[in-house]
Amino acid sequence: MRRIIIMLTIVFFAQALFGQESKFKVHAISLDLNLTAMTKKTLNAGMDGTNYNAAFILSYLKNRISLNYLSGDSNGLFDVFPGVIKNYSEFSLLIGREFINYKHLSIEIYGGLGKYKETIYRKHTPYPPVPKKQTFSSYSVPMVLKVDYIFNNNFTLGLNAGHHVNKINSFGTYGLSLGYHFQNSSH
Repeated sequence: MRRIIIMLTIVFFAQALFGQESKFKVHAISLDLNLTAMTKKTLNAGMDGTNYNAAFILSYLKNRISLNYLSGDSNGLFDVFPGVIKNYSEFSLLIGREFINYKHLSIEIYGGLGKYKETIYRKHTPYPPVPKKQTFSSYSVPMVLKVDYIFNNNFTLGLNAGHHVNKINSFGTYGLSLGYHFQNSSH
C-alpha cells in the first residue's frame, strides 16, 4: 500500500511539474490545513479529541486527487478514561469530485483508502495486567465532505465533515479548514 501511494505521488508531482507538454494539465495545486474535532459514539472508546489534518490536493476540471495526513489524540473534553491517552494517525489517498461551484461556494466529496495507526498509553494498568503501551494498525476507508467559501483564486475557508472506517476504531471528524491554491484553480 505504501509503495502504491508513493508511486502515485511521484507520478502526479511529475505531471504537475512537467505537464506543459501533455494534454492532461493540473489546474490547481492546493494545500488545506484543518483543525477538527473527533467524535466516537461509543463512550467507552475514550476517543474525544482534536485532529490536525493536512491535505495536498491536485485538481483537474472538477476532479480531485488528495493526499491526506490526519493526526490527533484523545485529550478531549469528555475523556472517560483519565489515565489513558490514545494517539492516532491516518495517511490516505482520496479521489474526489466538485459537485457544486456557485459564485463563492464550492462543495466537494472525497473517498479513498488509507492506513490507520493507533497507540494507547496507560499510566496505570488495570487488572488483569495490560501493557502500558499498545499499538494497532489497520487499513481504512475515509470519506470526506468539504464545503468551501472561496475568497479569491488563492484562498478558501471551509467546513469539513468526515467518517473514517477501519477495524480498530471507526470515527467521525468535523471542523474548519483553510486552503491555499498555488495555481489558478478551476473554481
